[in-house]
Amino acid sequence: PDIYDSWMRCISLGLDTRRPPEIEIVSQSTLRQEQQRCSLVRGLALAEMHSLHQQIAGSNFLIAFANPDGLLLDFVSDRSFDDASDAASIRPGSMWAEAFCGTNGLGTAAHLKRQIVVHGGEHFFSRYNHLTCTASPIFAPDGELVGVLDASSDCLSRQTHTQALVAMAATQIENGLFRESHRGDTLIAFHNRGEYLHTLSAGLLAVDKDGGVLAANQAARALLHGLPASPGRRFSDLFRTK
Repeated sequence: PDIYDSWMRCISLGLDTRRPPEIEIVSQSTLRQEQQRCSLVRGLALAEMHSLHQQIAGSNFLIAFANPDGLLLDFVSDRSFDDASDAASIRPGSMWAEAFCGTNGLGTAAHLKRQIVVHGGEHFFSRYNHLTCTASPIFAPDGELVGVLDASSDCLSRQTHTQALVAMAATQIENGLFRESHRGDTLIAFHNRGEYLHTLSAGLLAVDKDGGVLAANQAARALLHGLPASPGRRFSDLFRTK
């Protein structure tokens, strides 16, 4: 359904599968400005990209990071991908929004604001039919979309564990943003199973010195099952303190 809906959006925008547009490339100054504006999330993303590349690298593999508008800011790739005929269009400064490039990992994940896999012929334009793209959105502590992480490979190199690894990398970036945003506050990690406290499934809660809730990450909200974790509530509203 997600792929079908994406194709319908592309058609409604006037895109034609038989006439792929030229990839839009922004100027180097515009690219540098956006890289600087996104410096915090970009730095966290680059660390995860290199780690992810070591875990899933293979023939014709690329890890990319884009801003919420689909502007590709950084990528790490294998030499085989660099030598591919379409590699010149997949580089920092290229625009991958769904409205420009049709159904694709970066652009469609940014639109949906959730993870998606676009495999082979599911791409709107056939020039990407040889790729499988797995993309996950990245959210700031306030819930704002701040980027998209994508792992693309040759369809023949498709790896079943890539989807989980990309999702984990995106969560790692989000948790890094959470910690940076609340560096001067008290951070509490919690889970209903103690052995998971140091994993990505742990909830993170930021509170001030008076016990007021400042923020909770996605895992925390899920673990609290609807308890009031919004800013302005009290730690004692969530946890027994006596």
